[in-house]
Amino acid sequence: MSTIIYYFSATGNSLAVAKKLQQRLDQCELIPIASLTNIQSIKPHSEMVGFVFPLYYLGIPLLVKNFLERIILDEVHYVFAVVTRGNPLAGGALPQLAKILKDRKYRLDAGFYITLPDTYIPLLNLPSEAEQQKQFQACEAKIPQIAARIKAKDTIREFAWLSFLRPVINNYWAAKVNQSDNRFMVEDACISCGVCEQVCPVNNIKMEQARPKWLHHCQECLACLHHCPKQAIQCGKATKKKPRYRHPEILVAEITAQKK
Repeated sequence: MSTIIYYFSATGNSLAVAKKLQQRLDQCELIPIASLTNIQSIKPHSEMVGFVFPLYYLGIPLLVKNFLERIILDEVHYVFAVVTRGNPLAGGALPQLAKILKDRKYRLDAGFYITLPDTYIPLLNLPSEAEQQKQFQACEAKIPQIAARIKAKDTIREFAWLSFLRPVINNYWAAKVNQSDNRFMVEDACISCGVCEQVCPVNNIKMEQARPKWLHHCQECLACLHHCPKQAIQCGKATKKKPRYRHPEILVAEITAQKK
């Protein structure tokens, strides 16, 4: 049973989940959504298609939403999604995804949430190391359950309590997200390595005079901030001196490879 998983990941959580699912599903291929940005029509030739991506403001990242509006699922028999999130009560992406597909005459057969470290450090602190380990262990336990449901082609969509807030919060965020890079700044610790430019999934960063310049089509994924080897990129004043994050099983090279 052939499967394609389309994924988007800024700090590695969703990519780690996608890779773990790939190991448990037969003939499963991973394709990064960022690599398909300039393709107008995406038509997978597989029996099953899955989407794995993080929860943004109780909904779908704009990059993923734009992708969903271009994919053609006429030959696909089963569609599933796995959404990574930092708050176990947060949700909204699955009903949003189901509506997008329904409007295009498709169906979301199954949807799941997995809680992993919340990386939105402009507002929050990273979970403690102990809490992160608990989340990683819970993820390891849930992946086989999700894979079994997918293999059985079960119809199930997990519920999240805060889903009802999605239309207001996510829509407000999406309308302003491209300009959210106005809050980013680079400090003198910058070594002009260009990692920020490389990890940006939408080519929103260009190195000019050995410093990153943001081009105002930002997704607010924070990849540039978290992967800077010198922690020289800040988002406002709140991120200074806060620890950065990358999923321990994911390399920076795997994040940069998403655009290829």
